Amino acid sequence: MNRCCLLVVAALSALCTAQDRLPKLPGYANYTANRGKARQLVKLVQMGSWDQAGDFKFSQGGASKVYRRSTNSVETVGASEQEPLPMPTPQEPGRGRQFSRVTAPDGKVAQYRDGNITLVMPDKKEIAVTTDGSLQKRVKYGIASWVYGEELEQRDAMGFSPDSSKLWYFRFDESSVVDSFFLASQRTAEPKLLREAYPKPGKPNPKVSIFVYDVASGKSVQVQTMGGDGEDGVGHYSYAASWRADSKALLFHRMDRRQQVLEFCSANPTNGNVTVLDKQVNKSGWVEFVPLTKYSSFSAALGPTKLLSMFEDTGYFNIGVVDLEKGGRTMLTMHPFDVLRIVRVDAAAKTIDYLTDNPEHPYHQQLWRVGWDGKGDHRITDPTKHHSVSISPDGKLIADRAESPTEPPVLQIVDASGKTLKVLAESDDSAFKAAGYSPVEWFPVKAKDGETIVYGHLHKPKDFDPNKKYPVIFSVYGGPLPPAWGSPAANWGTPDDRTNFGFLWVEVLQRDGQGRGRKFRQAIYGKLGGPEIDDMASIALELAKRPYVDAGKIGIEGTSYGGYASALALLRYPTVFAAACSCSAVTDYRYYDSTYTERYMGLLSDNEAGYTAGSCMTYAKDLKGRLLLYFGTADDNVHQNNSLSLIEALRRARKNIEVQIGTDFGHSGIDSDRMMEFFIERMVLDAERK
Repeated sequence: MNRCCLLVVAALSALCTAQDRLPKLPGYANYTANRGKARQLVKLVQMGSWDQAGDFKFSQGGASKVYRRSTNSVETVGASEQEPLPMPTPQEPGRGRQFSRVTAPDGKVAQYRDGNITLVMPDKKEIAVTTDGSLQKRVKYGIASWVYGEELEQRDAMGFSPDSSKLWYFRFDESSVVDSFFLASQRTAEPKLLREAYPKPGKPNPKVSIFVYDVASGKSVQVQTMGGDGEDGVGHYSYAASWRADSKALLFHRMDRRQQVLEFCSANPTNGNVTVLDKQVNKSGWVEFVPLTKYSSFSAALGPTKLLSMFEDTGYFNIGVVDLEKGGRTMLTMHPFDVLRIVRVDAAAKTIDYLTDNPEHPYHQQLWRVGWDGKGDHRITDPTKHHSVSISPDGKLIADRAESPTEPPVLQIVDASGKTLKVLAESDDSAFKAAGYSPVEWFPVKAKDGETIVYGHLHKPKDFDPNKKYPVIFSVYGGPLPPAWGSPAANWGTPDDRTNFGFLWVEVLQRDGQGRGRKFRQAIYGKLGGPEIDDMASIALELAKRPYVDAGKIGIEGTSYGGYASALALLRYPTVFAAACSCSAVTDYRYYDSTYTERYMGLLSDNEAGYTAGSCMTYAKDLKGRLLLYFGTADDNVHQNNSLSLIEALRRARKNIEVQIGTDFGHSGIDSDRMMEFFIERMVLDAERK
């Protein structure tokens, strides 16, 4: 489960529309009259780009401008140019799927067909790489099992070496994996039964192998991926294979079933022998699955036998270099806070630029620079601001877009020491304020553990009146995300349009989020549905102390993990939340896939009580507020038995809810208008009628 689903949700949710009641409900006229206006009233400065001459081009107020570094001055060079059309995005495989064909540098093609791989030579001659793949026997080559695509983000299941001489490929044996079934085309006369090998916690996982095919000899060798036996052995998951730049070795990652050990390995493509290059262990939680090769493009300057990446052994992500021949790692940074991403590697100066979190001002991202030898590490940017940066080709100047939740962005040029050389442009929010708007407010709250500070984002409506009482809607995702998805940023922001219905709108940065170290992120280990829901309730209770908050009218909504969090918050905290709109929710993690669930919950046999404590059905009897539940019948990610089980548990507890179904819809969310209709009618108007 990951946030890419939110893109699908946004696309599909418009199809599940509200009825004609919404235009007649209070707040609708104000909403339609002001929709989109807050953003239009702010003249926000945007990041520009450096040219090869070392000058920086940007736009401001309809004019195209350029910063001349030779004179440290800004010139207007004409009207703003129309933004160029974005380059076409390479077509990605479907969600949870892989590319079915790959092309070698010399033009030959490897293609997946019905469980096997066929090599198509430049002269169109076809060669069978594998022949014993069988969809009937549940064995397939050159394609991956669903959980590898969904939960390990595998888009490649085979790949040619840079010299085109060899092809690596996956083999999956799903013969022991239990299938899940669902119907498609249910709005037709002949619905279709679909099935997917979908392992559940405690059940058999697909068996994975990696092979290397030598084009010249026509023979394959199996990589010795298994580093132990059973579920405790690394190699239970083997994934993220890629070639070394010189084609001399195949790199891959392997983990145990609990995902508490990650080994980064090098395989000899001739005999399949394996050398462990790096190892990370975390027996009190999990090791992030993100491949160390994520930053391989930055490693080119270091040579084919070095890999620049990020490691979390200390409890925080830091930068290190792995020796791809001898193994072992040299750490370049050792911060007591997270490195978020590598920005640039300078081969001439032998430096690395990177972004970090800021423990004194969480989510205010900072630019740092360190030498290849780990020396000279220093912060460049102002720690009281959040920074987005673009670095000049020679690395000597930085275009810095600096902001905070209370200060709109300023675009400036700074040098490598952080000294401001020139302010290029400042955002103008005067019209925004004059029209009665206020920026999103960040506010800190102490978590239920009594020591951790978490944050809420409060969006207020136009012409906010502190002497009035406002209902509140929490909009949440709430679940753990891989570090590759990035950290929240302390931006200056405009309020959500839906505040114009007369609501306060709240987002939360609860424990389990990125950017604040392993302890913060893994507070939910073994207890999904615990600390993160507690944090949402703590934020709601703190907010309820404000005189303009109607404490009896606090709702919560979300999709996917947000659907789970919304339903569970309503059930676990019935005196805090009055209503919830829950979409495409896992309601019991026994029903979700093994790879995601066991990463965060451990094995079912080790943590039965934790699974029960995180189940929505455990609290069905406690429902007091209003619940709108939505699911898509063709959801191959979170299956409909999740929603149906909660519906049945609530029925048995004699609880009434509203249900909306998206026939033939996949992993999706309900339309925003229908959601607002629900909150206005059930949380506001029904309460006023009592």
